[in-house]
Amino acid sequence: MPLNRVQLEQQNRSVSPGTRYLTDVAPLDQLNAISASQGLVLITSNKFDSVTSVSINNCFTTTYQNYRVLLTLTNVNSDSDFTLRLRSGGQDNPSNFYDNSFVGIDTANAASNATGTSTAFLVGESDNGITASSGAKSIRYRLLLDFFSPAELENTVIIGQYAFVNKAATLSIARNGAGQFQYITSFDGFSFISSVANSISGIVRVYGYKI
Repeated sequence: MPLNRVQLEQQNRSVSPGTRYLTDVAPLDQLNAISASQGLVLITSNKFDSVTSVSINNCFTTTYQNYRVLLTLTNVNSDSDFTLRLRSGGQDNPSNFYDNSFVGIDTANAASNATGTSTAFLVGESDNGITASSGAKSIRYRLLLDFFSPAELENTVIIGQYAFVNKAATLSIARNGAGQFQYITSFDGFSFISSVANSISGIVRVYGYKI
């Protein structure tokens, strides 16, 4: 529970100089703005089937400052690479302003990084399905990203991880890291895009961070 200003002042007086550790040093107006109920609020949940890309519009607003996106692929009918673009007014932003800094490792203990500046965030790949022990095809792609200040006139930053099986179906790979859109721009949505037409099915959920 955040401390109010009186509690903070009492705590300041109770510790000696040089050993001052505060549990909360937020201004009083920020403390007062914290809701009695905090957590993730589901904004939208969208299933998609045999599409080239899935676009989520109007999910980023001034209601929340930060957001979490969870995406699971349930089917990939062709070996594909994946990217993610920010979106506003129903249009993707294809500018060459996406900085990628994702560090990864595969099950052969080799590096598998996605770095550099591109026209989108680089978010891995997938084989069209590996054979599980039951004999059925299995897709192993999961993505979790936090979006910081996408609807504000700020640099949008994403931080998170994604896990997948490579297109050769020989290695499991995990990447963690961040991406930044270089310029101050306001966005209201995003697109998850496959390199192959009509190739992906799954579900995407968007949550707002309520504070």
